[in-house]
Amino acid sequence: MKKKQRIISVMLGILVISLSLLLTPKVFAARTGYFPAMEGNIRFLDRDGTDFSKTLNLQGVIQRGEMGYGGTPILTQMPLSISKDPGKNEFTLHFPEFNETTQPWTVEYSISRRAQDLVIPTVSSARYVKHFILNKGNPVSYVKHNTWHANTGGFGESLIYFVRQSDGSFKGVVNLNPNPNTHLSLGLAAVREDFLYPNTSEAYIIGDTGLVIDYYAVYQQFKEVFEDESGASITPPTGYTQNKLTDITSDPYTYTMNKGSSLPKVYVVGTDAYTYKGWYKGKGNKASINDTYPPSITSQAEFDDSKDEIHIVYEKRTARTVKELYVSTTWTNIHAPSNTTQTVGDGNTFEGNPPASKTDAGNSEWEYNGWKLSTESSGALRPKTTPVSLTINADTNIQYQYTRKKRTTTERYLKNSDSTPISVHSSLGISNPRIATIDDNGTFYYGRPTLIDTSLGVWDMVGWENVTDDPGVINSTNGGTLRNVKEDKEFNYYYSPRKSAATIDLTPNPKIINSGGSVSWTSRVTNTSTTVLKDLVLKKTANWSSGLAAPTQVTVTPATGAVQTFPVTASDWTSGVTLTGVSIPVTTNNYADITFSTTSTGAVNQVLPAEIELNGNISTPIEADNFIRIDDPDEPNLEPGNAGLINIPSFKFGQVEVKTSAQTKKLDAASYQSGYNPYIRLIDKKSMGGWALTAKLGQFTSGTKTLPTTTSINLKNGDLKEVNDYDKHNESMTSIGGVGNKVITSDGATVSLTNGGSQGVYQLDYAISDVELNLLGNTGIAGNTYTANMDWILTTAP
Repeated sequence: MKKKQRIISVMLGILVISLSLLLTPKVFAARTGYFPAMEGNIRFLDRDGTDFSKTLNLQGVIQRGEMGYGGTPILTQMPLSISKDPGKNEFTLHFPEFNETTQPWTVEYSISRRAQDLVIPTVSSARYVKHFILNKGNPVSYVKHNTWHANTGGFGESLIYFVRQSDGSFKGVVNLNPNPNTHLSLGLAAVREDFLYPNTSEAYIIGDTGLVIDYYAVYQQFKEVFEDESGASITPPTGYTQNKLTDITSDPYTYTMNKGSSLPKVYVVGTDAYTYKGWYKGKGNKASINDTYPPSITSQAEFDDSKDEIHIVYEKRTARTVKELYVSTTWTNIHAPSNTTQTVGDGNTFEGNPPASKTDAGNSEWEYNGWKLSTESSGALRPKTTPVSLTINADTNIQYQYTRKKRTTTERYLKNSDSTPISVHSSLGISNPRIATIDDNGTFYYGRPTLIDTSLGVWDMVGWENVTDDPGVINSTNGGTLRNVKEDKEFNYYYSPRKSAATIDLTPNPKIINSGGSVSWTSRVTNTSTTVLKDLVLKKTANWSSGLAAPTQVTVTPATGAVQTFPVTASDWTSGVTLTGVSIPVTTNNYADITFSTTSTGAVNQVLPAEIELNGNISTPIEADNFIRIDDPDEPNLEPGNAGLINIPSFKFGQVEVKTSAQTKKLDAASYQSGYNPYIRLIDKKSMGGWALTAKLGQFTSGTKTLPTTTSINLKNGDLKEVNDYDKHNESMTSIGGVGNKVITSDGATVSLTNGGSQGVYQLDYAISDVELNLLGNTGIAGNTYTANMDWILTTAP
């Protein structure tokens, strides 16, 4: 395997020319030069040092020669063998062995061997490459001995190129400007003898086999030129560069100027203003200028330096300042940050375009009126229909006058009952509807809590409607504040005649009553408003129990004034009893008591609801409710409050025959109301730790006589139930579960019946046949009545 050493520096072929001095001629004898076979490498790279992307080939010849200064060269050409590294643009030049004897020369002479007329044949789609340059553009100097080298003879040091030709090929040349030397030689190997130094000679050797010469691609470019109308170069705007070059990187290629559409219409350098006039492509092609602004500068590359130039043209004038001031009718700024300052070239025409409306810092909208110069009087204001067009010869201030836009508010005062207008009293100083204006973005205070009509009636606002923004939606407040009003507004306000307000209660006496008994009811009505309570009508509601008869009269006792009594029929009690002449003032004596009586009929423990309604000059009828409970004659209600026993039984066993053997006796049903079954009802609505129900039975006695303490009562099949909706008309019970059979002896021992962990009302039920008295034989004395105390105990935890 060959080992190649990569180098960037290179020495190319030399055209050896020596200067003959005017000395005594000398004839140099013939000389023999021998050059062994050698190789050299050339590599073509892209500008970033990577392999060039297009596939290249390389051609050339080998020239062998003998020459002396002032003489005619003796030159011979032969084919140059060039091989290519597969997949790369790297070429190896193969130089064969060379051995030659010169003729005699009278001046300096040499014999040489070198590669000549190197050419890259046509490459398609590579017009964007201008040439390939040695060593990235760095000049190389004449170097002797053991290296590739280049010397241009009389041309001096130069860059060495492969230059693109019109047919797409690349020709190796030296000294590109002003005139290319097509005699490009690479890899000189020579021997020479100089008549100045006849006894010496020099050998130029091709160099070590495997050295590499690198050529880098140089791209065609677009150039951006800023010029004035005469074509003279100018200082470009800030952010742009004069003669900026942009590489053309493909074939074909579309160029778009960076920030081209952002070129300023006018810019200032020193005291000069530059005004944009247009752009054109190609040197000397100004006749095709495009004056569209803002510009869109784009073009197809032609791969020609003179054609791929973009010329941006500005007119140069003395700079003048034009200030556009947006002012109110008092000529003060409506929003100083929105004022503008523009630069105009002297003698140019300025055309302003004030917007029809402006918005200030507070978001208020202003409408354009017209314009004048700041040096003119107010009377010189031109109407908004007059265009703003001025020839500018000095610094100028233009004032654009604006008026704050107005918004219209329409307010209507309507009766809530039928939406008809209210005749508003003149003392309020408003019309109906009320139409006014406010500044745009201003604050509108809507709503009026009260109105006085032409009859001096007081009306209270019960709602308002924002017809503009929320039509059909009635709001119940008394109005409010609407800020930042940006459009015309319509509001409807709805009013009702001022109503009174009151409270009412209802208290029965007694609250627990036997069926068929009479209950006295008291209801206190209190005026809580700022107007007299009147036009009162009293009646029952649908929640009045059918077990409560209608009263026959109603008595009204005001805090001050005469007592009034009103007869009542059952029909009146349903449709309403008109309390004619009753009025309740707004003073400290702002109440009256209403009393009436009813009879009450119902089943044992039935809850009878009572509810009354009072109407009048109040917004809505007011109601009061309460209830009574039908008592149980067999187990009267104990009314324990929030905790205790509500009902407890009294066990009555009737007559019992004295027998010689033990016997059991059930309760005497005839001693109770029909259908009676014993029960224990309890309430616990305050304890947190649960409750427990126990019982104990004392010894039966009759005067001084007693029954044995082994006498007992059996409670069988007890069913514990929870009472739902207690003290309500829909009171009901739900079974929790059985508590088992309990035997309670008459020795005073406590027996646990049941317990619970939750607050509530509970009832322990027994069938009348499940309560039994157990007697021993030969117990008691016939004809005596024996009784015993039975204690029912409810224990509640704290």
